[in-house]
Amino acid sequence: MAIVAKGLRLAGENPQLSERIQQHFQDLISISEQWDEGSFAIPQGYTYLGQFLAHDLAGRENVNTRTPRLDLDSVYPDFNDQIQIDQSNASFRFKPQDEQFLADFIRDPDTRQACIPEFRNDDHFVIAQLHLHLQFFHNLVARRIRLHHGKDVISAEEIYYLSREYVCACVQKIILEEYLPVICDQQVYAALWSEAKPTVIEVPASEVTFPYEITHAAGRYGHPQVRRKYVLNTDGGVKKEVTLKQLFEHSGHNPAFVGAALDMRVDWSLFFYHSPREMRELSQRINPYVTEELRQEPNPDIVQMNLLAGMGKSLASGQEIARMVRDELSAQGIDGGSESPLGVTPDIDVSRPNKKLRNRLEEIGLWDPMPLWLFILIEADSNASGGQRLGALGSVLLLETVKNATRTDGSWNYADRQFEMQQQYDLPEVRNMYELLMHARATTENH
Repeated sequence: MAIVAKGLRLAGENPQLSERIQQHFQDLISISEQWDEGSFAIPQGYTYLGQFLAHDLAGRENVNTRTPRLDLDSVYPDFNDQIQIDQSNASFRFKPQDEQFLADFIRDPDTRQACIPEFRNDDHFVIAQLHLHLQFFHNLVARRIRLHHGKDVISAEEIYYLSREYVCACVQKIILEEYLPVICDQQVYAALWSEAKPTVIEVPASEVTFPYEITHAAGRYGHPQVRRKYVLNTDGGVKKEVTLKQLFEHSGHNPAFVGAALDMRVDWSLFFYHSPREMRELSQRINPYVTEELRQEPNPDIVQMNLLAGMGKSLASGQEIARMVRDELSAQGIDGGSESPLGVTPDIDVSRPNKKLRNRLEEIGLWDPMPLWLFILIEADSNASGGQRLGALGSVLLLETVKNATRTDGSWNYADRQFEMQQQYDLPEVRNMYELLMHARATTENH
């Protein structure tokens, strides 16, 4: 008993809603621009970890493909890729740090694009560094496995895929046990990641990717969390503050990019929990407001892009999806038969500064039914956390997506496999993202 995805959809099409969105498109853009920006929320690193997760689970339509599994196919090419992989030692190739620039991807000398499976991970300096540090961590794991087996006992290809298996197990643990508790509604997480782990949404193996409701709407909750400026480090007691524009310029997003100066080093203790820092760089909260830097050239207007994505697929409204999920939760007896199980309801309100904007949505007939992407953002803004976390529906959709992406033969074995390999090969213990990044950093510093 579950909502089963079929034909890349959870619900039927709603062409009438798409027509109404098209009719009032500029009104929706204007309303999002006027939304109360609000205060800061969770450490900023989780914004980019969420972006990394989205890139691993779903490709960009008509451009590239990703498996609907959290298997790091956004990081790992085939072992035979001689540009990215050193086949003598099963390690990723990269441009090492020198006296002028930080370590970087191997790049195409003509286009300056990174030679990595997922080009979107090279659109922004922070996510590029996150991706690069996963490669560094892989190299550490490969070295440990190689030392354990000794020369010529096991092939480099076997080491490569064993290392990938361990890195995948670590990342799955981080997403399920660190990221989701930070970003999801606590009641939803406790109920759906309980010992019973009920299945609310099922994505059969026959589906080539996740439903459009996720990839074209609900999974795009992270854009409002992006800030205008960041402090990358405080080396020498001086804050290294950079703008969002500079972060785009220090990546493959910029054809003239030649490397990031040493003072651009990312101090991950500023970006994640479980670090020695008491003060961290915090994200904006989740709501319909998106910083203008994501809405200007040379970037596409991200608000227009997300509204058009849902409209192009004639997605069901937020209220329709909320009713569907609410009814499924009730049918399974989750949350004791409440009228709004786990808080999922089609009836949401807005915070006080945005009452007039709700009235404007009602005037154009887009409060109910409401575009799903907008519903997810307003729901988060309206819940008890005030946009620090996703609301109830957004949390169910994200958690069920990740559960489907990490389940193997009906269960989740990442923790057991991580422990087994850690013991067998003397691999570094990883309990959270900050620990993984510290292991990775030590690897490149000793390169």
